[in-house]
Amino acid sequence: MKRYFNILLSVLIVSSTVIMTTACSSDAKDGGSVNAGNKTTIEFLNQKRESIDVLTKIVDQYNKSQDKVIVKLNSPAEATTVISSRAASGDLPEVFTDWPMQANYGQYVDSGLLEDLTNEPYMDTVNETALEISTRPDGKIYTAPLALNTYGIFYSVEDFEELNITIPTTYDELILVCEKLQAAGKTPFMFPDKDSWTVEQEFMFNTGVWDKNFLDTYRGCKEGYITLIEDDGIQQTASRMLDLRNRFGQKDSLGTSYDDAISNFATGKSSMFMQGIWALDPIKQANPEFEFNVFAVPGNTADETRVEIGVDLAFDVSKDSKNKEAALEFVRYMMTPETAKLYSETIQVPTAIEGGNAELTAIAPLVKYVEEGKSFPQLMGLHTTDIATNEPAVCQQLIVSQDIDEFKTSMNDLWANTEK
Repeated sequence: MKRYFNILLSVLIVSSTVIMTTACSSDAKDGGSVNAGNKTTIEFLNQKRESIDVLTKIVDQYNKSQDKVIVKLNSPAEATTVISSRAASGDLPEVFTDWPMQANYGQYVDSGLLEDLTNEPYMDTVNETALEISTRPDGKIYTAPLALNTYGIFYSVEDFEELNITIPTTYDELILVCEKLQAAGKTPFMFPDKDSWTVEQEFMFNTGVWDKNFLDTYRGCKEGYITLIEDDGIQQTASRMLDLRNRFGQKDSLGTSYDDAISNFATGKSSMFMQGIWALDPIKQANPEFEFNVFAVPGNTADETRVEIGVDLAFDVSKDSKNKEAALEFVRYMMTPETAKLYSETIQVPTAIEGGNAELTAIAPLVKYVEEGKSFPQLMGLHTTDIATNEPAVCQQLIVSQDIDEFKTSMNDLWANTEK
């Protein structure tokens, strides 16, 4: 793995020279790891574009709260490529945002680039699923998970009230809801299958709802002692994905993009839309007058219903930073309940920090499951680079071919033959 990572980053450094030149501002770059008067200056590189405004506010507050450290926020274009290139050249920023579900995080850890944060005191306040997502095979945690995302079914309040529909609590009840909507002349679901990533996410997240052993299954396939071809869980999820589309979806879902689906749902062309909470603001923007809410994807039984959790924002600290203690102290500030609540309120997402959630009315039905511990980590946490690259197309092909056996074979080949 280390050899693969070093080769990959050597390629990236050549292709990213121009990006680095323009993206790493002179303030952030020149200011990192130096002393400005009596203050130590550290660089905080942000990869999440949607969080620039709130992180700017938090950094300003931190800089004003003490007189020892100046944090310089740097949010370059093509930030992920910039981070990879700087890792290859031994020039990582003191602190940077990351996603522990993604392959890059594991590569940075395996290459010995990140500080071990396992024993940081704030870890005692972090959601258990977020800790599980962030823990590496060596049992250690090299990232500080702040914000979470999750997934559910958005629905038209008007349509549900008009037909006196009760929120379903089991998968069978969801089918009854679909049948009732369809009988009233409505399209129950809108599927954005033109964008392969949405099909993959639906598969990953619903697998976790309907198959409690899914992580063991896919881990076993990677390690060579389980075959997906004979797995009941993948059969069930694939079958339900096709059934929902063929019976209750719009015509030509493969011609509908993510943006199209949001617009269609927000303008009444379907009663429900299965998607992550990141769709909340786009739906509002598509139709500010549209009244909608969300519920959890129902489990096989009400007691089995649980929600997917992904870490939407986390902080890594460079192991070789000359100002490591200043960087660690800044991350401790970022992980306080007060900072978490400000982030939660501004971005309208749940956080991983106990006592760190603002009032999230729009997604309260999902946050309830998170706070009760009825959640599971994303399958993405087991992805290697080749799985992450190829799985979206494999999932989309299921919708194209309608062939579940072909899908199971393709998934098994992908997972069983990935790099170990």
